[in-house]
Amino acid sequence: MPQVTKFKRAWLSRRDDNGDELNLWLKQGSKETTFQCTLCKTSDLDCANQGYSAIYQHMNTKNHKANKNSLKDNSLLAIRTLKPQTVSIANDNNSGILVIDNSQKSTLLPFNDQITKAEIVWALTVARRGFTYNSCNGIGEVFKSMFPDSKIAQQFNMQSKKISYVMSHGIGPYFHRELVKKIKSREKFVLCIDEQTNNQSKKQLDLLVKFWSNDDGLVVTRYYKSILLGHAQASVLQSAICDAFKADGINLKRLLMLGRDNPSVNITLENLIDQEMKKLGSGLLFLGSCNLHVVYNGFKAGLSSTSWYVENVCTDIYSWFKQSPARKEDLADVINDFGDVVEKTLLYFTITRWVLLGKFVLFLCENIFDRLLTWFQQEEPLIHLLYRELSELFYLVLAQFLKYDFIVGKSGGDLCDIDFKLNEKQLNSKNIRIGERTRKQLNALTQQEREDFFKDIRNIYHGISKYFKLNLPLKNSFIRDLQILHPSMKNAQDVDQIIRVARGVPDLLIDNEIDYLRNEWLAYCIEVIDPKWIIKNKQTDSSGHEHITYHRIDFYWNNIFEITTTNGRPKYPVLTKLIKNILIISHGNADVERGFSINENIISSNRSLLSQLSINSLRTTYDTVKNSNGGYSHNVPIHKDLIKAAQSSFSFYNEELSIIKAAEERIRKEKEEKENASKIYQEVLEQEEELLMTQKDLQKQQQEANLIIADGSARLQLAIKKKDSLDIERATILIGGGNNKIQHATLENSEINQRDMLATYLFQIEFHLKSCQNLIKDSTRNDIPHREFVEKTRSFVFELKTILDSLDTTCHEQIEKMNAQFSNVEFVCRKSNDAISRDPGPMQPVLNDYPKNLSLVAQKTTCKFVSKWFNEYPMLEYSESSHRTFCFACRLFHKGPGSEKADLAWIKTGLQSWSKMKGKGKGKGKKGKLEQHFTSSSHMASMYRLSVFKNKHLNVEHLIDANHRLACQKEESIFQINKKIIETFFDCTLFLTKQGLAFRRDPQEHGNFIQLINLLRRHNPLLNSWFNDNKFKSHHVTYTSARSQDEFIEQIGTYLIRLIVSTIIRYVDNDLNIYERVIALKELPTKTGQAICDFILTILHDYQISTDWLVGQCYDNAPNMSGCRRGVQNCMKIALKRDIIHVPCGGHSANLGVKHGCECSTEYIRFFNLIEEIYNFLTSSINHYHTFRTQINSSTSAVTVKNLSITRYRIDDKVNTNEKITPDDRKTKEQSINLQKAILSFEFNLLLNFLNQVTRQTQTLTEHLQKKSLDLVTASHLLFNTNKVLMEWRNDDLFLQNLIKKCDDQALRNGVDIENEFARHHHQRPRSVKIDSNSKTGIHLNRIEYYVKLMREILDYLVVSLSEYYKLIEEKLQHFCNIFPGRVNQLTLDNAKKICEIVPGILSPELLYSELQLLKNDIDSCTEMTELINKIKIIRHGYPNTTRIYQFLLALPITVATNEHCFSKLKLIKNKLRSTLMPDKWNG
Repeated sequence: MPQVTKFKRAWLSRRDDNGDELNLWLKQGSKETTFQCTLCKTSDLDCANQGYSAIYQHMNTKNHKANKNSLKDNSLLAIRTLKPQTVSIANDNNSGILVIDNSQKSTLLPFNDQITKAEIVWALTVARRGFTYNSCNGIGEVFKSMFPDSKIAQQFNMQSKKISYVMSHGIGPYFHRELVKKIKSREKFVLCIDEQTNNQSKKQLDLLVKFWSNDDGLVVTRYYKSILLGHAQASVLQSAICDAFKADGINLKRLLMLGRDNPSVNITLENLIDQEMKKLGSGLLFLGSCNLHVVYNGFKAGLSSTSWYVENVCTDIYSWFKQSPARKEDLADVINDFGDVVEKTLLYFTITRWVLLGKFVLFLCENIFDRLLTWFQQEEPLIHLLYRELSELFYLVLAQFLKYDFIVGKSGGDLCDIDFKLNEKQLNSKNIRIGERTRKQLNALTQQEREDFFKDIRNIYHGISKYFKLNLPLKNSFIRDLQILHPSMKNAQDVDQIIRVARGVPDLLIDNEIDYLRNEWLAYCIEVIDPKWIIKNKQTDSSGHEHITYHRIDFYWNNIFEITTTNGRPKYPVLTKLIKNILIISHGNADVERGFSINENIISSNRSLLSQLSINSLRTTYDTVKNSNGGYSHNVPIHKDLIKAAQSSFSFYNEELSIIKAAEERIRKEKEEKENASKIYQEVLEQEEELLMTQKDLQKQQQEANLIIADGSARLQLAIKKKDSLDIERATILIGGGNNKIQHATLENSEINQRDMLATYLFQIEFHLKSCQNLIKDSTRNDIPHREFVEKTRSFVFELKTILDSLDTTCHEQIEKMNAQFSNVEFVCRKSNDAISRDPGPMQPVLNDYPKNLSLVAQKTTCKFVSKWFNEYPMLEYSESSHRTFCFACRLFHKGPGSEKADLAWIKTGLQSWSKMKGKGKGKGKKGKLEQHFTSSSHMASMYRLSVFKNKHLNVEHLIDANHRLACQKEESIFQINKKIIETFFDCTLFLTKQGLAFRRDPQEHGNFIQLINLLRRHNPLLNSWFNDNKFKSHHVTYTSARSQDEFIEQIGTYLIRLIVSTIIRYVDNDLNIYERVIALKELPTKTGQAICDFILTILHDYQISTDWLVGQCYDNAPNMSGCRRGVQNCMKIALKRDIIHVPCGGHSANLGVKHGCECSTEYIRFFNLIEEIYNFLTSSINHYHTFRTQINSSTSAVTVKNLSITRYRIDDKVNTNEKITPDDRKTKEQSINLQKAILSFEFNLLLNFLNQVTRQTQTLTEHLQKKSLDLVTASHLLFNTNKVLMEWRNDDLFLQNLIKKCDDQALRNGVDIENEFARHHHQRPRSVKIDSNSKTGIHLNRIEYYVKLMREILDYLVVSLSEYYKLIEEKLQHFCNIFPGRVNQLTLDNAKKICEIVPGILSPELLYSELQLLKNDIDSCTEMTELINKIKIIRHGYPNTTRIYQFLLALPITVATNEHCFSKLKLIKNKLRSTLMPDKWNG
């Protein structure tokens, strides 16, 4: 016996769908298994079998709802809520209203829940309106300001981070769970899918579900989930969908059908899901693809059958107007005059969207397609009308060009049986439908043009009809039978149709239910239907015409479902079950495609980092709000469960972060454990190797120092013999420098040995720590006696203590030695770090005109002081009162040892003999007074005493006063701390600038600068203590403020510019180190050579950089830069009135040589066109590129394809032609095959391999030319050697033939017919008879000869280009060629004079010639320029003029690579998010 359900008192506290409690009308019947309704005044209703379901069915009946509504609407009767189960009937004399108090008052939410509710409403608004999370920052403050009297607003807090986790871990998952519950409660649901590429460059698969909603009594379409993919093969999609259902606990058997469009991948996906469902004993309902796409594609197929190229024309029109706002404005003005001829907005053309073009296309759209396309995009169920609408569409198309007799009375599948191509069935040109506006234009055509036009019209109609015949589901009996759902089809004779429909739905009704269905349908056919269930509204217009608006079909059927029997049971339970699951069948995919616009709003270009969880949460919340009352966020019902979900989101968010961190930490530890042993071993080996290398370097330094001492000693002896005081002083300096170098190397070697000793002890400790770990493990073992464990521990402690004592003793001894050495060191004061300047410096006034010595004017010699002497002699002073010159160091510190022979004129009286200052007095070769004094021993002694004075630590006042010394120490310590802090801030500024990151300078917003400092505080105790120390509090905001950050940027930029005050762009310091710096980045007002020249000179003037030291210029090969007449290089010469060496960029010259060489060959033009086509093919599809990248990563011989540049070629490796890319769609399959054949061809591989050889050689040259340390001389050698190699290739027949043979072998392996390919592309054309009557006299080249000739032509052009550039470099260096190794013996005094005219700062050619003669052996002993420069660095102080020459040569530029690199950095600094960044910030 079945179990009997009794009436339960708990049912009285339940609520109906409107939120009212059931105890208003529900009570127990006379028996325990019955109930009564007081509103409907029913007798006992049975609940023994169905239990609460019987009560639920009764409350949803029409009569019950009507009684309840009438009760609420009655002005004399009201229902209000009081305490539960309190029944009172009272008569209020004031209002005359009968009140029934029998419900519960609404519970007021706690204050915290009210705040959460407000935050939820705002989150719903953010999702609905597409606000970004960052836009919520500060919204709480806005609400506080707007609603100061609201306590909720004062506590409202919804920053970007909070709304992120509330949305992704609270609200979104809650709504998704509610949706899953509804799906699980339904017998069937329909899944609609489509994919698009979103702004994250990922394929986004959107899943929507259709099901019957009992709450709404309608069919609803809801967003389910989005899945982000790389590849989108059918198997990947099937796994993603099935995994999503499994994760939510949704049974795949409930899936009724798949709503999709028609790509092959979706067809395969449908079959795979059906196979998976068959394993579960179910299956899919197959109804084909989205019919909306079928209609679209049918129209497109018709237009494609002609040569009108509508798609291309529309695309061109769209692109033309899109690129110009002015054209758009003109178009809008013109279109207003056209009326309806064309649409007023041009939409982007795709294969499923048309731009209306021409009157005939307009006729087709307006009269046939527009209504149906609009009809298809409705959200309500239309599956019952689909067959009729499609049949009418096909009929209309056929009626445009076929005779009436052949189509009358036919519909559906009968239309598909018509042979519409027969001539006797078609209308003639006079009667064929083309629209009246089109026909009026025919008068302007000729007879032939008319015939061609009508031929195209017939082709269009035939193309549309053919596509519809093949793809419209007009022969699908299931769709045809679904027409029975329409109210007008209610007929007992059609009962077999509803039975066929029931049988066609898989796994829905059992056999007994199908039998019941027949009876229910017959009962339904005699049911009296209320017209209000069908007709929604009737209106009559002014003309008397009646306009009827109908209800949705699901509204009609929902009223049918509510019909009950006399005992309150549903009258049509089986029919209800069937119809609910039939109406959810999708008639098109418009709902999914509408979601693409929502995706564009949610995943915008500035939200490309949203995770899949965030995307799903935002879309789910958006869909929930959209389908609420009116689509407004404040109308969404917010229950306690939703509030709880929002409040719990933070804990879920933290839990997820903890799981992720734990997983990452576990993986990291496992990896560390695996690599730890090998890493430690490798580090030890590297340390030992590094120590050995350091010792070798120190030994080498000692050897070099010994050589310097030996050279200095030899020169000293020679100078003593010659009695040359200047050479004696130079030799003494060499010997002293060598001794210092030996001492330094010996000290470093000693430190290394001492560190080795300490490392030995540390390794012993590390070994014993392993023993400690073993002891810890032994402490937990019970099998080891306690005494044995204690003895082992004591032994371990004794051994460790012995090592530690030895280590402590060694450290103590080494510290004692260092302290002893430290006490003997004389500290030299810093130049700019002293808090108080102790040195005002020499008086060096620069006057426009100095007073002349009249006695020297008559002698026509130097008669006045020259200000440039200040630069040559920094201690030189000039007195404006006495007009005499003094020595600053000697004037102040002339007393002391070493100054016994000091000249009092430099100390007290001053000098005024200007003609003798530079050595042009009596006596040939006599030194001038300036050089005599500033190289004397007395001046050196004064300079030493000056340096001692500058060091305040050696000052007498400082040494005597202990308090003063203590105060200075405190001041110095604070100064050092602040210095370290400022250095840290500068490092942060440099890091952000180099990485191109925004500063976001407001400290309250915690921008990148502040966050970077906070990160460093965690690892820098000094920085952290500086922030925490109260005495530095006043500096915190000052140093981290927006203004300070701007000053850091400005100071760094200014400092870098000041480094190159005496030179421009490329400069060489006194140690012969080469630097290249960008002075400024400015926007060019124009591109002419003169304008750019004026602009450069203005920048130099603004930065106070003198052009006197401008010795060379280098630009790219553009005419406005390197032109010999109007180029910048010539304009600079004219502006500065002197010759400035100009060197064209070597990198551009080499690349242009390759480019122009390839342009001489039509074969290479085709080759690069093919490369461009390959690039477009791979990058036009995410699928292709993803496959390509996968194969690239797994291949060792493949390369990445990049877009072509006219001056940048590089073929890194040969293309791996064995790797294939198989396209997913049929359209690109043919293109893929053709590209593969072209890649496998012999000619492509030969051209690729040959170009690979050439570009490798030129690339090596270019890479060397781009080095900052490269000098012009070395560049000349590189050019010569590169040209030599290319010339050898050109003359080597065997090399070129071997290259051809290698490609022959590769082509044969790929199955290429080489000779046939050559004959097809390069067949011999006979010569014209006018040129040669005997064609046999022409030269016939075979395949090998032809390609050898081709390669030689390219090599010839490249060799000539590089030779011309090499000659240009040699011309620039013609006066310097005799100072290079191997040619210095040919140096003459005339060469030295010529060099002095070119190189600034060298005044005496004789002195230069003498220095080069002294260095002749040293120069000849060098083989490379680098080796020579290294020697000059060591002896540069003794040979200043020679150093100046090589400094000049190193300063000459060879490429503009640094400028090119600057553009790349500028793209990082001034990106699209920082488009308003001003040039002054670029420079910083």
